[in-house]
Amino acid sequence: MTRAGSAAVRAGAVARMIWGAGMLAAPTTVLGALGGRRSDLAVAVLRVLGARHLAQGAVTAWRPTGPVLAAGAAADALHGASTVLLVALDRRQRGPAVAETGLAAAWIALTLSARR
Repeated sequence: MTRAGSAAVRAGAVARMIWGAGMLAAPTTVLGALGGRRSDLAVAVLRVLGARHLAQGAVTAWRPTGPVLAAGAAADALHGASTVLLVALDRRQRGPAVAETGLAAAWIALTLSARR
């Protein structure tokens, strides 16, 4: 990985950790900002996703190796697929689901560009 690629991966990891911290600490605020409807399930899901983003960002920043990036991209692809399914199944959560789908795609694009 080039020096620029490594810097981009680390910056992306920090951004991911900030996003994850927001989801974990203030899920209702994040949900409202994205146009979702508050429910106990939605808040719990955002907290779990926030914890995942924090963990994935920390591991990626600590060890941005090919296998770590590939595993992160795979996790983001699965996350993106699950949010596409949520868009289809729950109209009330379309805003947050579409936003998370876009973010998952952005994380994947960043990871793939850094691996080159």
